[in-house]
Amino acid sequence: AAVLSADMQNTDKVVTLIDECDALNLPLLPPDVNRGDFSFTVSEQGEVIYGLGAIKGLGEGPVESIIAARKEGGDFKDLFDFCARVDGRKVNKRALEALIRSGALDNIGPEGEIGYRRAVMLAAMEEAVKMAEQHSQNTQSGMTDLFGATLQESAPEIGYQAFRGVRSATSKERLGGEKDTLGLYLTGHPIDEYVEELAHFVGHRIVDLKPDKNKQLVAGLVIGLRVIKTRRGDNMAVVSLDDRSGRMDVTIFADAFKEHRDKIVKDALLVVEGQVSEDDYTGGLKMRADQVKNLYEARVNYLKSITIETDFEKLNGAGIEQFSDIMAPYQQGSCPVRVRYNNGNAVGEIALGDQWLIAPEDDLLHKLREMFGNSHVHLRF
Repeated sequence: AAVLSADMQNTDKVVTLIDECDALNLPLLPPDVNRGDFSFTVSEQGEVIYGLGAIKGLGEGPVESIIAARKEGGDFKDLFDFCARVDGRKVNKRALEALIRSGALDNIGPEGEIGYRRAVMLAAMEEAVKMAEQHSQNTQSGMTDLFGATLQESAPEIGYQAFRGVRSATSKERLGGEKDTLGLYLTGHPIDEYVEELAHFVGHRIVDLKPDKNKQLVAGLVIGLRVIKTRRGDNMAVVSLDDRSGRMDVTIFADAFKEHRDKIVKDALLVVEGQVSEDDYTGGLKMRADQVKNLYEARVNYLKSITIETDFEKLNGAGIEQFSDIMAPYQQGSCPVRVRYNNGNAVGEIALGDQWLIAPEDDLLHKLREMFGNSHVHLRF
């Protein structure tokens, strides 16, 4: 905690030190307005608690204001209570959004998984700030009720109920928020969402790879990228891939780099084919890349069809229109769609016609899973 605090403004250093926490099996808890301080601290259970001061867009003044309000009135109950008690001039909307996206308010959010909690709080933020400002103005002008009730006591209907219909943040959106505010992924890894899918065509995780003269496929997130000039004046690249099981350097020579340059960028998820060999310099493994694909290109290459399980309730009346509207922007692809339909009396699998061939992009898959449920949309390889 002390070492992290000493370098907390240097995101690159923090990332390295958090990797070290993982290597030591040392639990690192996300930032938390009810438990955290400005610096990294240690819980009674020996866990490291993320420092609130390491959240981008949150300076010393806002953190001091949060801690002072917590010391004076105890733990915050929810977003509305937080906004009512913390000085709105110090913790503005930008800082509040950073707190939500970093996970610092997760424990005072509504019930549900993390992506849903954060989505509800982001939706409720405007209203919470407005009510807190109104409460502050009333207090300053002496317009408190007879018993001097707090914001929560005088308006018990305030809460998350009005915002419960919002769509849960996807794993990508949630982790993107953490990357923007903390400079790293804390509650997961972007590859987690695709592990099951990748297993259909990528034989091994990085940790399980062995040197081999035959070509192998590996998938990972680009966490480092060095572009090097060759003697002929061309550009080549050395890319560090991370699939959460391990990391490996992949050398992409000039011809391949020129062909695939647009997709070889930081934080991209790549599927690379090449020869794996021992790296005498690091003692680990390295790869020489022959083919580079992004996830979408790999998916199109290996995916045979998408099967959707549904019933009369989902596709009755307006459901058919909603399904058609979701599919329409993606109907220029080559992937067949099948519907496994249950009408209550019988079950049958229907292959949709060629006009329904789609491009299996992430956005489409998210929309289908939102409509039919995660476990009812199947990718067939």
